[in-house]
Order: sequence, then C-alpha cells, then structure tokens
Amino acid sequence: SAAHPCFPMPHGEMQCTQPSVPSGTSDGENNTNTKDALAAVLDEDMIRECVQVSVPIGREARRDIDIYQATSLVFSFRGLARIDNLVGFSQLTKLQLDNNRLRKVEHLDELVTLEWLDLSFNFITKIEGLEKLVELTDLSLFNNQLTKLENMDTLTNLQVLSLGNNKLEGLEQAMYLRRLKKLHVLNLSGNPLAEEADYTAYLLAFIKGLKYLDYRRVSEAAMAAAREQFHDEILELEGQEAEELVRRKEEGEREGNIKHLQAANCAVDNLLEDMFENDPEASKLKVFDFWVEPREEYQQKFASLTEEFKRQMVEHYNAKQEEEAKFRRAMEEAKTKSDEKSVAFIQQFQTQKRTIKRDFYHTDASTHDSTTRVAKQIDEMRNMLQTIEDELMGLELNQGDAFEEILRKFETLYRELVNVVLETVQNYFGRLRDLETSYSDACTVSAQETYEEYLHSMAEDRDQFHREAVVILQDKDRLLSIVSNSRDAHITKIYQVEDEIVTHENSRLEHMMSTLSADEDMRHSDRVMEIWNFVDCARRELTDIRDAFVDEAEIAKGGIDV
Repeated sequence: SAAHPCFPMPHGEMQCTQPSVPSGTSDGENNTNTKDALAAVLDEDMIRECVQVSVPIGREARRDIDIYQATSLVFSFRGLARIDNLVGFSQLTKLQLDNNRLRKVEHLDELVTLEWLDLSFNFITKIEGLEKLVELTDLSLFNNQLTKLENMDTLTNLQVLSLGNNKLEGLEQAMYLRRLKKLHVLNLSGNPLAEEADYTAYLLAFIKGLKYLDYRRVSEAAMAAAREQFHDEILELEGQEAEELVRRKEEGEREGNIKHLQAANCAVDNLLEDMFENDPEASKLKVFDFWVEPREEYQQKFASLTEEFKRQMVEHYNAKQEEEAKFRRAMEEAKTKSDEKSVAFIQQFQTQKRTIKRDFYHTDASTHDSTTRVAKQIDEMRNMLQTIEDELMGLELNQGDAFEEILRKFETLYRELVNVVLETVQNYFGRLRDLETSYSDACTVSAQETYEEYLHSMAEDRDQFHREAVVILQDKDRLLSIVSNSRDAHITKIYQVEDEIVTHENSRLEHMMSTLSADEDMRHSDRVMEIWNFVDCARRELTDIRDAFVDEAEIAKGGIDV
C-alpha cells in the first residue's frame, strides 16, 4: 500500500496533477467551478472499477464482485466534485478520494468501519462530516483550503493526521489537536502557522506523544527542551484540564443519577422549588419576613424526606429490574428446551430422508420389487412427517402454555412490587402534605401576630413595614387569604405530581405486560408458520423423490436411452 502523506515521499503529495493552484488560490477555484458541470459521477460502475483487489483482474471479472463487501476503494484522479452513493459499505476500512474536485466532506456517516481516509489535493474549505468515523486512525487533508482546526472531537482513535499545505494561521489553533490523545504522526508544513517562531517547540510541548512532525522524527531531547521552554504554560494548562476532567466526571455522574431517578420514577428534587416559583401568592408574602423561618424548616424536612423517598424508590426499581431479568431467563430456558426437542425431531427426519435418497440412487428402478419398496419408504416418511408435524405443534402449544404460566407468575410478583411502590409514593406525598400544612399553619400564626403588631403599633413605628406590606395589612382577611391560597396552590401541585408518578407507574406496568403478550403472540405466529413451511417443503421434496424414481422406472421399462 502507498505511504501516508505524513511521511517522506508521501503518495498524495507527489501525485497532484489536477488543474489547480496548490492550496486552492482563486484561479484554481474558478477552474474547478467551470469543470464541475463535467465532473464524474460516483456511480456503481465507477465503484466497481475502483474496488481494490489483491491481484489484478479484468473488467469481466469485476462484474462478479460484490462491491458492498469491499474493504478498500480508490477514487484517485476521478474528477469527482461530490461524495455520494457510499451507503451500504459496511466492511470498508480504506477510502481514497485524493486528487479530485471536492469542496465539501459529506455523506460519509454510514462508513463507520473506516480506518484510513485520504482527501488530499482537493478544494475542501472546512473540516466536517467526520463525526461518525470514530474508528478512523489515519486521515489526510493535505493540500486543501482549510483555515480552522475543528470538528474532530469524536476521532479519538486518530493516530496519523496530515494537514500540510492549507491556510491554517495562528499557533493557538494547534492547541485543538491536544484532545487527540493517540495522535503520534502530524504534518502541518506549508501552513502560515508553520512559519511562526517557536512553531516546532510549541507543538512538541503541547501535543503529547508526537513521534513524527512534518516528516521528521521527534527526539526525546527535543521534546524535553520544548516542555521546559513552555513549562509554566503547560502547568497552568494541565491544571485547567484536570479541573475540567473533574467537572465532566461530576456532570456525567449527575446526569447518570438523574436518569436513574427518572427510571425509578422519583425525580422530585425540584418539587418544592417549583411549588413556590409557580405560586403567585407566595410572591406577595416576600414583603414580610414571618415566612422565612418556617420556610427554612420546611426545606430541611423536605430534603430529608425526599432523600429517603428516592432511596426507597431506587430499591424498588432495582427489585423490579431483577424480577424482570428472572422472567426473561425463565422464558429463554423454556424456549431452549423446546427448541432442542424440535431440532431433534427435524434431524431425525432429515437423517431418514438422506437414507432414502441414498437408497434411491443405488436401487434398480426396472424391477417391481424395488418400485414397491421405494413407494413404501416414501409412505413411511410421509407418516413420519405427519407425526413430526404433530409433535412440533404439540411442543409449540406446550411452549405457549409455559409462557402463559411464567407470565402469570411474573405479573403477580411484579404487581406486588408495583403496589409496594405505590404505597411508598402515597406515604411520601401524604407526609409532604403534612409538611405543607405545618408550614402553612406556622405562616398563618405568624401572619396574625404580624397583623396584631401592626394594628397596635404607633404611626411612627410603622415605617419598619414595607410599603406593599402596609397595603396588605390594612385587611386581615386579605392577609390570611394570601397564606391560605398559597397553601391550596402547593397542595394542588403535590397532588398533581403524585398523580403523575402513580399514572406513570401503572402505565409502565400495563405497557410492559401488553408488550410481552404481543411479542409472544408474534413469536407463536412465526413459529407456527415455520412449522407449516418446513412440513410443506418436506412433503414436496418427498413427492419429488417419488416422481424422480417413477420417471426412472418408466425409462428403464421402456428401454429409453437416458
């Protein structure tokens, strides 16, 4: 195979004969535009021509190639202006598209097995369309029109990268490549950034693991000197990266925990906050301070109660998951036993059928006794086939009965677990309503005390009250109504969330049971059809054997020269 563009005498860098100015000057771009209308189409005929094979073959032989099993396609110098029609190549590991007229990387998402991609000597202006190529180890975009390093975050297996002869400016861009942890061969020569002072030292210092840079092997001494030169910057950067790694890990754990709580049907952490944020009456109480202490106590008790609730719900969820796993194992065991018996019956028939075929080929068809004997064997096989059909259908009926019994037991146990969940939900939300009532009662008492304090205060002492509070304190009933309405809004929200959780739990249960039943019905229908098809094919095959023997006997009797 050809060498990679990152090494001396690279294949792509030595082949460019396309009519353009290297790096895509305006003249080259205009030249490309005028010829796009005449560009070749990447169709099946071209693909068949470009399948790389281990030994040379002719055009006729290529017609028999299964192109979708190809592991390597070479479209060099084909005048392509667009990447297309590469869907279905599930085995492809190497793709060469160098020396064409491509201006955009597109339609490669299906090539998830690709390891080697050459896009050198084109007119590509942006690195894109590579996100799904996570197995890529070798990538060349040499001699294009790139101005920015981007969109390679998912290429975590990339080891060799050629970006020479582009329009990349600014050494800071090279920092992007630091995320490619496996990168050890890199070419950036021919870019404006390669002309900057400290270019080599900068790359060696900040891109770990480089073994080759711009065709030259990197020595350990050069790497050490570069890291020493940028020692302070590296320490700062590594500290930032460590913090970012911790942040991402915590964020991942937090997201995982949220998903687990959602699966366990207990994502209620924000319930209290939602209650107060969506309560228009609560905002009116903010001009007073009598609710602050009861609210703090409410929050503490809510947090404690909710943590216990989540712990219980996760335990219940794990128990349900374990019960479901047991059910599926029991189903698989029952199916395996039934399949083993079915296979044994079919193998018995197939063995007998092979015996008859062998006897047929060694029997003299001209004698009456042999004809009678073969006919008798065929009849015995037909009877045997009928018996096997009955046995297979019987096994399938038993399998259906076994499923119903296993499902019945599973549903009983699972419903018991769901009932435990519902009791836990009912208990939690009941206690939550009690907390709300206690909070509301405390606010009511404090509100009455505040009203009495205001009522008996001297005019000059009323300045301590907020202006909006004074308006509310003119009417005691209004003040108490605000507290009462706030409580009603909170209680309504609590009931709403409880109902959502209960509904979701019951719906999930019913959906699971109906899905299991539907899946079993489909399996049963498919199995019965398989049995019918097997029996029908076997009967026709027996008929073919009999007819062939009869024809042979007629030929023998008539003296026909076969």
